[in-house]
Amino acid sequence: MYLMRNYFQALAPRPPISFSSEFERMFSYSEIKDQSDVRIYVCLNASVRIVVIIVSGVSLVDFVNTPTTISLEKLIPLGSIIFSIPYWDWLKWFQIDCETGVITTRQTLDSVIFPVVYLQIMAIDADPTPHSASVEVSVFITSIIDTSPVCDFNVYVYTVLENVTTGTVVGNISCSDADGNNLTYNILSGNERGLFYLNILSNGVQVMTVGGLYRETQYIHQLYIQVSDNKSDVYVNVTITVEDINDKAPDILLAGNLVNINENTDIAVKVYEVNATDADKSSVILYYFITSGNSEDKFWISETTGIIQLQNYLDREETSSYNLTIEVTDGNSFDSLTGTATLIVTVSDFNDNYPFCDKGVYIVSVDENAAMSTVIASPSCYDNDSSSQNLLFVISFGANGMFSIDNSTGEVTVSNTLDYENTTSYFLTITVDDQGSPALTSTIEITIWIKPINDNSPVFSRNYTVYVAENVSLGSDVIRVAATDADLGLIHGTVRYSIASGDIQSQFLIDSGDGTIKIAGALDREAIATYTLIVVASDCTSGSPDELSSSTLVTIHVTDINDNYPVFNPSIYSTTLLENTTIGTTVMQLSATDIDDGLFGTPGLYYTIVGGNSEEKFNMSGNYVILQSDIDHSTTAQYQLKIQAKDQGSKPLSSFAYLNVKVTAVNEYRPFFYKTVDTIFVYENVSVGTAIYTFSASDNDTGKYGELKYAIVDGNTDSVFHVDEDSGDLMVSSELDFENDPRLYNLTIEVTDNSGESNNTFTNRLWIVVQVMDSNDNTPVCISSGLPTNSYTMHIDENVYSGFTLSTAITASDRDTDINAEVTFSIVNGKTSSLFSINSSTGFLATSASTFDYEVTKALSLLVRVSDKGYPSLSTECRVKIMLNDVNDNAPVFQAIDFTVSISESFATGTTITTVTASDADTNVNNNNVFTYFLDSLHFIINSTSGVITCNYTLDREMTPSYVLKVYAIDQGAPQLTGTATITVQIEDINDNDPVISGTYNTTIYENIDVNTEVFKIFATDNDRGKNGALTFAINSGINDFYFKIDVFTGSIRVRNALDRETIDAYLLEITVNDNGDPPRTASINATVIILDVNDNPPVFSPSICGTFVMENESVGITVLQVNATDEDLGIAGTAGLIYSIVGGNSDDTFIMDRNNIVLSKDIDYVTSSKYVLKIKATDQGSIPLISYAYVTISVVAVNEYRPTFNVREISISIYENTSVGTTIFTFSATDEDTGQYGKVKFGLISGSTHGQFTIDETSGDLMVDSPLDYDSLLRIYNLTVAVHDLGDYDNNTFTDKTWIVIALLDVNDNSPIFMFNGSPTNIYIASINEDADIGHLFSVGINTSDIDSGLNSQVVYSIVGGDGLLHFRIDASSGVLSTTSTFDYETKTIYSVIVMATDRGSPAFSSKGLVKIQINDVNDNTPLFHITDYSISLSESSAIGTSVAVVIAIDKDSEVNDNNVIIYALTSSYFFVDPSSGIISTFALLDRESMAM
Repeated sequence: MYLMRNYFQALAPRPPISFSSEFERMFSYSEIKDQSDVRIYVCLNASVRIVVIIVSGVSLVDFVNTPTTISLEKLIPLGSIIFSIPYWDWLKWFQIDCETGVITTRQTLDSVIFPVVYLQIMAIDADPTPHSASVEVSVFITSIIDTSPVCDFNVYVYTVLENVTTGTVVGNISCSDADGNNLTYNILSGNERGLFYLNILSNGVQVMTVGGLYRETQYIHQLYIQVSDNKSDVYVNVTITVEDINDKAPDILLAGNLVNINENTDIAVKVYEVNATDADKSSVILYYFITSGNSEDKFWISETTGIIQLQNYLDREETSSYNLTIEVTDGNSFDSLTGTATLIVTVSDFNDNYPFCDKGVYIVSVDENAAMSTVIASPSCYDNDSSSQNLLFVISFGANGMFSIDNSTGEVTVSNTLDYENTTSYFLTITVDDQGSPALTSTIEITIWIKPINDNSPVFSRNYTVYVAENVSLGSDVIRVAATDADLGLIHGTVRYSIASGDIQSQFLIDSGDGTIKIAGALDREAIATYTLIVVASDCTSGSPDELSSSTLVTIHVTDINDNYPVFNPSIYSTTLLENTTIGTTVMQLSATDIDDGLFGTPGLYYTIVGGNSEEKFNMSGNYVILQSDIDHSTTAQYQLKIQAKDQGSKPLSSFAYLNVKVTAVNEYRPFFYKTVDTIFVYENVSVGTAIYTFSASDNDTGKYGELKYAIVDGNTDSVFHVDEDSGDLMVSSELDFENDPRLYNLTIEVTDNSGESNNTFTNRLWIVVQVMDSNDNTPVCISSGLPTNSYTMHIDENVYSGFTLSTAITASDRDTDINAEVTFSIVNGKTSSLFSINSSTGFLATSASTFDYEVTKALSLLVRVSDKGYPSLSTECRVKIMLNDVNDNAPVFQAIDFTVSISESFATGTTITTVTASDADTNVNNNNVFTYFLDSLHFIINSTSGVITCNYTLDREMTPSYVLKVYAIDQGAPQLTGTATITVQIEDINDNDPVISGTYNTTIYENIDVNTEVFKIFATDNDRGKNGALTFAINSGINDFYFKIDVFTGSIRVRNALDRETIDAYLLEITVNDNGDPPRTASINATVIILDVNDNPPVFSPSICGTFVMENESVGITVLQVNATDEDLGIAGTAGLIYSIVGGNSDDTFIMDRNNIVLSKDIDYVTSSKYVLKIKATDQGSIPLISYAYVTISVVAVNEYRPTFNVREISISIYENTSVGTTIFTFSATDEDTGQYGKVKFGLISGSTHGQFTIDETSGDLMVDSPLDYDSLLRIYNLTVAVHDLGDYDNNTFTDKTWIVIALLDVNDNSPIFMFNGSPTNIYIASINEDADIGHLFSVGINTSDIDSGLNSQVVYSIVGGDGLLHFRIDASSGVLSTTSTFDYETKTIYSVIVMATDRGSPAFSSKGLVKIQINDVNDNTPLFHITDYSISLSESSAIGTSVAVVIAIDKDSEVNDNNVIIYALTSSYFFVDPSSGIISTFALLDRESMAM
């Protein structure tokens, strides 16, 4: 839509509108008959739409109802009425040419009626978003009859202030009329708001104002005044300029009221640029001020530019933000106006604070067995910088792989195994890094004392093996074990021994002090031959949480004595022998064992037959009974042998076993058949299971030896037959098949008698021939190529004649023989069976019709039956598929036979224009449907296979606009057939001419050239016409497009944005010219624009704020710092021409500049001045020099001079060993004459606190107890070396002093007595006495103790305080010797326990308890006693030898020690014997009640 707003309203007093004759010429136009209407027409050409409005102004026209806004559609119908206004037909007088814009009159004009006509011409382009331009043409009609009024001037110019009041005279207009007519004055235009009126005078008129003028709204008023004598008129232009007064306050424009600045920003750096505007149009100067919020005077604002700069260093930790009140004043006079705004400046953090820790030195202690990750120290550190809250902790020295640190928290932990015996202390340096940029660090020193603990277990050097006889005496020493402990002291380094396992029957005791193992119980090798004891060596006090232990293996082998009888298992044996058993045969292997070792035991046993072998039929070979002469069942049917087993001890022990041997008879005769050969016949279809023959044999033996079994042993191929082993029936076990071999079977039948013994069996054999006979049992099988088949495939041409015989016959075979194998053929089924016949004998097929068509039916199917001549007849069927062969009887057909395609004339040779497709109903057999394409044209070719048609020559639509092509498709059958199609090819036109650019375009301009200045214009042409020849211009996108612009239609290149040579000193513009074709064609050219320099860059310091330090004893003439500034301008206006000078902060000329070097020119003193802030100026040598400033802070560093000194030296003190940890035992003091940092001192322990017993506060000098003291186990006198040092200077120049203190420990009673045995701690004693010992008997084992306290604290008194032996024993209070107070009986009680208390004489007294175990040794003082003294037993006289009769049991109250309770049984009898160990009484001979007395 195009919008015209208030267009006619501004012309309110002017005459109506008319249109040019060009409208009438170009468009249909009907004469306007209604004078109240006016029509606005649209004149169109290819690129411009013009709305032409001709306005004439003499008579007044009523515009009251005229619309102030109209809208035009992009394409409105020609001749549409837009709106109507009261209309005077001015087409009679004027017309305009729509193309040339020439205005001409249509008839004679009358100056009396219309002395002046205003023509308003407007042009609107055809763009979718239209642009417009307008011009007003004033046509004055000159009278050639009347004398017009005359004014002094045609144009008047006046000036008036905008605040004038009503009635103010603006100016005078003086006019006269030669005719003497009275003149009238009228303001025709320019006074639409009614701001002016006319005051008539005798010689003219005054232009007056009613006030209300605003320069900001309209600063020029042009009044068009009519002067008339009522016959003719003249017109005066009055231009009134409204002058501004200061009535608008400045308006501050902040691009956001928040700005951020880093606290390390250099002084003089631009912080913000305040921009302000003033609505007053007069040329005013704005002044900028900071009126509040700048109390620290950190910021400075330029009064004229509004640029805020930093003038003092910031510190975010002191002030993090500033609220600056900005005032802008529009002058410095009394009537100046002011605008205000608030700018918030936030200060971002810079890393300028070192990490701070609560302590710089730590002294800590840790047990040497501290677990991994045990916390040693947790420093507390922080950093005032907000950006450096994540401190990084690192161990920079002394870790030695033993300690690690949490990089985030600083927590120091143990990271490896500590060992007091290797290293007693460590010194760590911790670096705390704030990870800022730049990074700042602090250090912490940590001294770590390692506390000794019991961390070494006792160690055995080896395992032990020992041999001891099983009859060794109680209390005998077995072996002594030994272990060592690397720890020091009586507690950690003393070893105690105990048996942990392996002594399940308490056979052994161990001396806890010296490790001697003794016999505590009787041994029996046969019960346990080897003991594997785990002996434990422990340190510390038993049960102590610090106790450590290790173990060793003690293997005790018990050696044998002959104390066990041989034992038969079983003791009675039975067996059976055939009467024909060969001499030398093993009759029986006996088994006897003796649990003694070697020759005393089983390996040493020898066997003899001592009874039942009166005929000497048997003898012994080792433990085997051997037959040594023939035996006969009829002579002796059974033998009972008594066999003795005896060991080879010095006093041999023996036992007996009994063997019963039974003799049995054997088999004698062989079975036989009545005939040995036979033949039988059987048909192949005999049923499985049918008996076809029965075998019969005899045996002269009787009983079980005459029982016979039958079996097939040979010739039974595939197990076709089976014989019943008892009846001898021969049966068919699987189907027979005459057609498959074998047809003849030769069977071997074997008969076997039943002796019951595999080595005493007789057999015999018979041979029989079985002949298999044929039957009709096979169905005929169709054959193809020698293989069975159920289908045939045959081929015939679709045009064969009736009666044609197919070349392939149906063949069949039958596995039967003779007539059973003869076959016949017949057709039994098939939809097309009437089309064929078959020869029943030969199987050849023949056609019965000639109605075949491949295109209708490609295949036919028949079912043929084949039957044999056997009885009953068997048959089979096979499928015959007859395939028709195609012949060439169809021509190719195109998919489209006549069509048109359109292509561009730009199509290149080889371009595809279309593709034709044809088909052929025939098959590809003999290439009947394989065809090729052919085309009769030189300009186009066709692919003979694919049908793709392509261009063969360059096309030119102007020469040949179209082509008619004839296309052929020819198949390759016999005979060949052809199809045709027609194609019309239409050629379309393209845009094929490029634009042409004339001339070259290179130039130079100054970098301060005004924006929008034209640099040059591009000239180009295009030979195409219409839109293909219409050109547009463009600068290729990129940085050049930002600095330069081009008029898209004219090619004029102008400056788009301000240039800066220092940023870019030359531009290469790539100009492209495009036509409007589709696609468009393009031409391009490169233009170089060289930028010339002006001095527009001040020097720039890098950095503009910096700092350094200088030692107060530094030599004069040293270069303190080098400052650097750059200037991007060229030559002496740039970096090469910079001149440096010190313009501030250089009191007493302490420093001078040498080029850009700051040089020390006088001695400096830290006390006099600790810091200098220099203001350095850099000036370039441009025609108008530019300057910049830098600020350099130079800190003066003092040096360390005096050594700290201890106030007291060589101190001696005494303290009790139980002084509490943390108690201050002495306070050191020292002085340092330095002041400030160098006068501060720290204390530390250098040596003497070997185990970390003492520590010193580094600040106060307090010496304190840091770990428990022990007069008895650790040192009793400590010689400590204490050091004091000052904090040093920047070069770590530190001074130190030393002193010494001797600390003597005083003993307190803090240790209990410790029971000892053979120099080692123990709490259990083992002692023994015989049960017949006298009252008052003194024990050889004495009770001893040790108390590591001194004096009375170590003297001990003994007493018995408990145990079940309290009334049976006493102890000497001083010596600790035990003695008996009663008699003992081993059989009543075997062991007593006594609890002994040892109490020292200290105050308060300490005591310990020990256990004494007293073993009562047995003596043989009891005789054996039978459990039953009289036995009465009944026994059958038929009882076999070895029959158990009874068991006698006797007991002895004595113990097994020395075999005091071992009982051996004996019996004197010819018929019975007793087992000496078990007491079992058994028969020794056969009993006869009649011959034996009771």
